[in-house]
Amino acid sequence: MIREPRPSRFLKKSTSPRDVFPFQMAQHKAPTQVSIAPLAEKSGFEQAVSRYWMPLTAIALAIGAGIVWTQLSEEQEKAIVAEHWDALRSQVDLDTISANTELPAASELRAIADELETTPAGPWARALEIQSSIKANEYQQASSAIDKLSGSFPGHPIVEQEFEFGDEDTSTAATIPAHIGEIAASQEAWSAQHDHLFAPPEVADDSPRVTLETDHGPITIGLYPEHAPKHVANFLKLCKEGFYDGVRFHRVVAGALIQTGDPNSKEGDPSTWGVGGPGYTIPPEVNPAWHFEGMLAAARGPTETESSGSQFYITSSKQHQFDKEYTVFGRVLEGMDVVKVLASQTEEGSERPENPATLHSAEVL
Repeated sequence: MIREPRPSRFLKKSTSPRDVFPFQMAQHKAPTQVSIAPLAEKSGFEQAVSRYWMPLTAIALAIGAGIVWTQLSEEQEKAIVAEHWDALRSQVDLDTISANTELPAASELRAIADELETTPAGPWARALEIQSSIKANEYQQASSAIDKLSGSFPGHPIVEQEFEFGDEDTSTAATIPAHIGEIAASQEAWSAQHDHLFAPPEVADDSPRVTLETDHGPITIGLYPEHAPKHVANFLKLCKEGFYDGVRFHRVVAGALIQTGDPNSKEGDPSTWGVGGPGYTIPPEVNPAWHFEGMLAAARGPTETESSGSQFYITSSKQHQFDKEYTVFGRVLEGMDVVKVLASQTEEGSERPENPATLHSAEVL
């Protein structure tokens, strides 16, 4: 039996071109309205891109901007960290630092440590402040800086990590702050027993004082009768007698000391200056007063073992090479600026000023 052919499932009963090509527009007179059907269906990815390209682009741009910002932030952070370390390096050469390195004053390092308190360089700046304070015998400040180091950087390796200190047989484990604290306490106790090594003895309130009137101003000196009674008694005797009135500062070691007290320098031949005196000498009196800046000491001849009966010198800077070799019997209380002016009255390498200053009087107060 012959069956009639079934209409195509793609065609309606009408064989109108419009029915056959449903994607063509109804009116052929408007070619600008013609749309062409795609040759193939878009994939899911393509449809997603087509639908969400704007938000996806925004996300991509944001991610890219975030990466760039992160890189810039890291570079800026590195630059800031480098700036902090440079600030510390401006004070100390960190590449060559050791226990013997000459450090800036503790006050200068304290200012840097405070400025770098919240930076990676902060704990190291504070540690250097501690080291400088201990070297300057400022033990209370060292203790305060140790507390700041431990309090500000509790988790830092310099605070928490323990190290072995001491000899192989006697080593002990301790953190750096704890070890430094022990050193500071030990040195403070030792310094208290040897205070004369670090500063001149104090002049007692009831100790005699003398004012030396010079061309450049007065110099007031406090005496140490408890350390050098013979020298002090002789010096006071000569002052009261007017022995020193008119003598010159015949010897000046530039930046080191000024010397006077020779009666020959009043009117005598300059070739005799430095060899005169009252006609007697004084046995040395070794004592705890050492040659710090502004110390009064008895002079003596290069071949003599006893002090000159009248000549004396005043140091304008530390001169510890003379410790225990010459008798110190006083120190400058006022007028250290005058001493320094007098100590600059000659060229280095020469000890005879061209125009020596005059000591006009020595008044016992």
